[in-house]
Amino acid sequence: MARILLAWELGDGLGHVMRLLPLARRLKADGHDCVFAVRTVPTSYGVIVRDGFPVLQAPMLVPHASEDVRTKPIGSYGDIIATIGFDDVDRLLPMVEAWQGLIDTVRPKIVVGDYAPTLALATHGWFPLVLLGDGFTLPPPSLPKFPDFRSTGPRVPEAQLLAVVHETQRRRNRPLPPTLPAILTARETFIITLPELDFYRSQRPKPAVGPLTALPPPATDPPIDDYFCYLSLGYQHTAKVLDGLIASGRTGSCYIRDADKGQIQRLRERGLIIHDQPPPMAEIGAKVGVIVHHGGLGTTETAMALGRPQILVPRHGEQYMNAHNLGRLGIAAQMKGRGEFAPDHVVQALNGVLTAPAYAARAADCARGIGRRGPQRALDIIASACTRLIEDRD
Repeated sequence: MARILLAWELGDGLGHVMRLLPLARRLKADGHDCVFAVRTVPTSYGVIVRDGFPVLQAPMLVPHASEDVRTKPIGSYGDIIATIGFDDVDRLLPMVEAWQGLIDTVRPKIVVGDYAPTLALATHGWFPLVLLGDGFTLPPPSLPKFPDFRSTGPRVPEAQLLAVVHETQRRRNRPLPPTLPAILTARETFIITLPELDFYRSQRPKPAVGPLTALPPPATDPPIDDYFCYLSLGYQHTAKVLDGLIASGRTGSCYIRDADKGQIQRLRERGLIIHDQPPPMAEIGAKVGVIVHHGGLGTTETAMALGRPQILVPRHGEQYMNAHNLGRLGIAAQMKGRGEFAPDHVVQALNGVLTAPAYAARAADCARGIGRRGPQRALDIIASACTRLIEDRD
């Protein structure tokens, strides 16, 4: 039996934990001892300890941008990691050393990381690491530089970030990555999403292995409601989306995260049907004509597999990239970023998606293509790779 550390550093919600859990269950069934280190313990603790896994606090920094770049949009993956210390050796070194200390304390045979760039640097060149990602969160380490998200380029020069990385590694007497993307070099790397959603698809040496959990088959029955809406009231522009749903007169229901009982009651009084608990997405998604959500990966993949069109209200970079990919496929509409939309625009989007047959036809074609690939084997592939790495250390 080997001890394995499963770690999550960046991102919000439960998506990253829910990706690591199936792997932990498989490794536990194979006789291994799994320990979790997570970014947000309060939100993750309950779902992890249900399976009997210990939960530790992962080293993490609240993202912070220096004043000279704060007003500029994030233009690359380098800009993202700059906000968690990669622009300042006095911030980065303590975080890398904290990950080193966690590894020294837990003493795992291998580490599995999800959206964990600082952990990747801490293990670079000396400790067996498996990295999981959904495309956006895990650029190819073989690239000479991180690709730009925007025509304006990155707001922090990549050479500056690489200099900080090199100085951090010199002080630790650890190997220097030759490029900034090379910090994400691991013994094994797996993209665990549908290939259609991989932002770096054309630049990878091997394709995505697909989601870790099974996706539903394409929906076969016609929708009985117009929409299902899954949004966070913690996003300041969600209220406009809900106003639009009410104004549309369309039938459907919602699950609203980050809302108190009073807020839910007021929305119900205005005519919205709101679930107390999140219904199974595959089940409710099959019953509606369009799914309205922020663009999180799990909901996006489920809707694609079902063959249901989507309306996206993205909040951050990864969700914008998902919206871009779905728009390119012609299976989703997107509300303008930074809340630059009104309730009337939501009504227009709903009516447009629900009344234009092309959206439903393209979404159904996409679902059939996903279904033809057969059962996902990602979990088997990744668990086998972990086992090989453990055996190599024994």
